[in-house]
Amino acid sequence: MKRIVILVSIGLLLAVSCEKKNGFDTTNCDQDVIIYSIEYQNAPNEHFVVDNMRIEGNCLKIRFSASGCNGSAWNVKLIASLGRGAGNPYWSLLLSLKTNEDCKALINKEMSFNIKDLQLSGRNNVRLHIVGTEHSIFYEY
Repeated sequence: MKRIVILVSIGLLLAVSCEKKNGFDTTNCDQDVIIYSIEYQNAPNEHFVVDNMRIEGNCLKIRFSASGCNGSAWNVKLIASLGRGAGNPYWSLLLSLKTNEDCKALINKEMSFNIKDLQLSGRNNVRLHIVGTEHSIFYEY
């Protein structure tokens, strides 16, 4: 009887800890997006190139390149600020990068960010734009 109670407790704990939204596990994102205008204005912004971006569930996956040694010491954040263009709201996203490495090798890295908090009330999609690039994508929810 004690074993059954323990197994049921573990099963409930696992079921609660795996949040699923729209059929995708949002806990697989590397980080949450940061919505904070002061940090947006003051964040480090070292040079990078966005190679690709895609949305899987509520995760925005960004593949980018920058110079460094191996990317292990990089400090990366995705910071959002709400903007308006042609009457439609959009999210301006700053991929803040501080490499902390002196090497000049070209390093490719992919990171994912939980963008669920970027959903706007009364809408079913919103455009996401990476500042300093031509990369935009529509987030449908």
